[in-house]
Amino acid sequence: MAKLYFRKKLLLAKLEVTHGLDPVPTGAANAIQTRDLTISPLEATALDLQLDKQVFGSNLGTLIGRHVLVTFKVPVAGSGTAGTAPAWGILDKACGETETLVAVTSAAYTPLDDDPPSLTMYVKADSTLHKVKYCRGGKKLTVDSKGYPWWEYSFMGLYTAPITASAITPVYTAWIKPVPFRATTVSCSLAGQVVGLFNMTIDFGQKVEYYEHSEEESVQITDRAATFQATFEETPIATHDFFADIIGEAAGALSFVHGIVAGNIVTVESPQSQITKVSRTQVQGVNCLQVSGPLVASEDGTEPDYTITCT
Repeated sequence: MAKLYFRKKLLLAKLEVTHGLDPVPTGAANAIQTRDLTISPLEATALDLQLDKQVFGSNLGTLIGRHVLVTFKVPVAGSGTAGTAPAWGILDKACGETETLVAVTSAAYTPLDDDPPSLTMYVKADSTLHKVKYCRGGKKLTVDSKGYPWWEYSFMGLYTAPITASAITPVYTAWIKPVPFRATTVSCSLAGQVVGLFNMTIDFGQKVEYYEHSEEESVQITDRAATFQATFEETPIATHDFFADIIGEAAGALSFVHGIVAGNIVTVESPQSQITKVSRTQVQGVNCLQVSGPLVASEDGTEPDYTITCT
């Protein structure tokens, strides 16, 4: 019997014009350059009638709430041209973000609360092709010194029966090579203080749910609660008192900038971050603070909880 190999995998993704209607992504135009691509091809709940019978044993069940989970990482990098959307921009749209392009200047992504776009994803596992429609998802930023920063995506979509498919030839020219985390390529500030960052995770906090009633089957983003965690070299109290920030329940700006060449600079900012937890650790014998807390939007909606900008 022919073997199907785990290493042979491919992802295509294209925005749907109509939610749940396959726009037919192609390898030439819609290939997503991934790392650690995984698919849970059938998630569901087994419904058991629990009928009475005169012998011991289980009953046959019926699967309800059938859906698919797709997870993967992509490198944090711009498009190579300021004002042009990065290759991962369509993924962010389906994570509930709106895209704003300013010619030769910037591409910006801010949270969108109402009816975000959806994707059709083709996940090819060797010769098996899963066509996953109505995909919406959530994302994280993971950063570690001496490594590459990554966007980590987790998408949910509607189940369709997999098929056998011939080879797909992907084109990855839109995907720009990222730069690693170095002292010369990364800068970070928290509460107005530049910090020596070692690692950071920003969870943009999208709550993604399978949704069904008598007239609809869909995937919805029903809430968002962004949070961050960071480890950085401890600053002297005289330089900046982060403990006073915590006790005073102070909200301050968080800024992370990665890249130094125009077209490949990615900035993540939150106007209101709050440290609600702190501990002390060490890196190579130097004291460090580990902090975490929420990223908060203004109550009147004029300032989003975060903005991602490519310049």
